[in-house]
Amino acid sequence: LKEQLEQLVGISMESQVLILLDLTDPERNHDVLLIGRDHESLRNCGIKNGSVLTLHALGLTAERKQKLTKDAINKKIPLVNTTTEKIYSLITPIGPKEADHSFNGVIFDVMCKGPFEVDVTSISIGGMLGRVRIFYRNRPWEAGKPERVSSHHWWAHRDSLSRENWSLLADIHCSPSWDRSFEIPFNRPVTLLPNSINAFYCHSSLPDDLGIQYQTYRKDDIIAEDDHISIHPGVGHTGSEPFDETNGWYRSYRGLSGIVNYKCRIKGWTITSHKLFPKVLKKSIIQMLLCNNYKFKVVIDNNEKDV
Repeated sequence: LKEQLEQLVGISMESQVLILLDLTDPERNHDVLLIGRDHESLRNCGIKNGSVLTLHALGLTAERKQKLTKDAINKKIPLVNTTTEKIYSLITPIGPKEADHSFNGVIFDVMCKGPFEVDVTSISIGGMLGRVRIFYRNRPWEAGKPERVSSHHWWAHRDSLSRENWSLLADIHCSPSWDRSFEIPFNRPVTLLPNSINAFYCHSSLPDDLGIQYQTYRKDDIIAEDDHISIHPGVGHTGSEPFDETNGWYRSYRGLSGIVNYKCRIKGWTITSHKLFPKVLKKSIIQMLLCNNYKFKVVIDNNEKDV
């Protein structure tokens, strides 16, 4: 606190005198002089939400105090926000400029590695874009898909995609961003649970094949990965309407050429989230809970004690 006050008002920590006021006492007999407590926490000093502190400076002239006050008002330096979460960006090695395909849509999977819980906040893509919609579902893109449709025509050779369980994350009109990534922010963050695989579908409504740039992959390729997530191939889509197989089709295997932006944290264990964890950890937790229901006797200095 004193370090932030020194930055804010220019009074050195050694010259600061802080008094914690008790405004409920009109006689002011319960005000606390905070001297010699520089290494204690705010809680131990009695400071809580709504507390009132006064700052006094030792050894400063009136002119110096007036100048420091004026400088502090001009600076208006905000206090450091220690709760801000770091934003991570997983960039695909092959970006929009190097991508070998472009059309209306690309569907791909994102796997969340344990023990992390990830909030995806946006996806960056390149292309002529236009109206861009991004969909999401909490399962792989292949889950529940209809049987593959065959055709004698090479241009109609296509894969398939289930329309179930998709939710809309973004729907915005974008300026062209050919060969460079353009960030599409979500209406709400999407939470990916540890060890889960989740599908994302980026779609452009342009009436041609320049909407979104993406790359060809093999089925088992890993497009990109870091310590928290990995991106896996899916399919490309031709058609100016999402999920339309009448005027368009799906081709595998295609993948994102862009960026996935997210926040992450370690997933803590709770009773309601028990099923999300690996089998070995779940067995260990059950054993610990069972042990908590038993009493053991140990011998310490020839005396038995219950534990």
